[in-house]
Amino acid sequence: MKITRSIALLIALLGFVHITTSVATATPLTYQYSGTFDTGPLAGTDYTGTFTYDTAGDPNLQTGIPITFSVPSTFDTSQIEAHPTAIPLFTLVDETQAGGFSLHISIVHPVSPELNQPLPPMAAASVFLSPDPNFAVLSIDNDTLVTLATAEPDAALLLTTGLAGLLGLSWRRRRA
Repeated sequence: MKITRSIALLIALLGFVHITTSVATATPLTYQYSGTFDTGPLAGTDYTGTFTYDTAGDPNLQTGIPITFSVPSTFDTSQIEAHPTAIPLFTLVDETQAGGFSLHISIVHPVSPELNQPLPPMAAASVFLSPDPNFAVLSIDNDTLVTLATAEPDAALLLTTGLAGLLGLSWRRRRA
C-alpha cells in the first residue's frame, strides 16, 4: 500500500511541473556567435557575442535588439533583418554607432528566413567590423560560427526532478 501512495504522490507532484516547450518555439531567441578575424587590423583576434530577437515581433525587420560583442567598441543602434531587399536567402544583424563603429553579421541560409521563427539552418556566416562608418578600415571573419543558445532548465523542473529522486531513494531504502 505504501508503494501505491508513493507513486500517487509522485504523479501528483509531476502534475504541477510546468512542461517546458522546446527552444524552437520560445519567444525571444538568443544566438551565440564566435570566431577569429581573418583579415584587417584585428587579424588573429578572437571574438564572441550574442544577439536576440523576438519571434512574436516583425518577421522581416526588428530594431533595438540586444547584441553583445566581446571586442571593445561602442554602438548606439542595432537591428536584425531577414532577407533584405533582393537577397532572399540572407539574414543581416547590424550594430552601428553614428559616425563610428559598425558591426555586421551576415548569415546565408539555404532557404529564406523569417524572424517569426528560429533561423533556418545556416550555410555560412561572416562578421565585418569597422571602426569608421565608411568601411575604410575593415576586419573580416568569413567562417563565423552562429548557433542557437541553449536554454537553462526551468527551476520548477529541477526541483521536481530532485524531489522525484528523493522519493525514489526513500522508496528503495524501505524496500531493501
